[in-house]
Amino acid sequence: MLNQRQSRTLCNHCYYLTQIDTVPLLYKIKQAMSIFSLFGGNKTNEKVSDYLTKGALIIDVRTPDEYRAGHITQSVNIPLNLLPNKVNELKRENKAIITCCRSGARSGMAADMLNKAGVETVNGGPWNSLESMM
Repeated sequence: MLNQRQSRTLCNHCYYLTQIDTVPLLYKIKQAMSIFSLFGGNKTNEKVSDYLTKGALIIDVRTPDEYRAGHITQSVNIPLNLLPNKVNELKRENKAIITCCRSGARSGMAADMLNKAGVETVNGGPWNSLESMM
């Protein structure tokens, strides 16, 4: 069992690790990914651009409140938790789909779900980054 001083030191150390040490690490990871993209190009952005030229349907999987706070004009809001109920309807559209959200995490889950259901889908990532590509 830790005494109060030891636990405070441990907590301060954890805070230090999460607040300071990870920033340079994340920066280095981002730099490395940028360097790799110079060699192979950014395949996701190329695929998103290709889908946009095909007239893909853009699905924003954020909550309705998040969507109302800002979204791509041409997008359709289908929250991630409701997406499984809309798969057959989206298949009938017979269009490629680009998913987006706030950070790219939920849209990645949505893209995986739709691809597994046989719908041609790509994760567009954050909606505001996707909007800047248009």
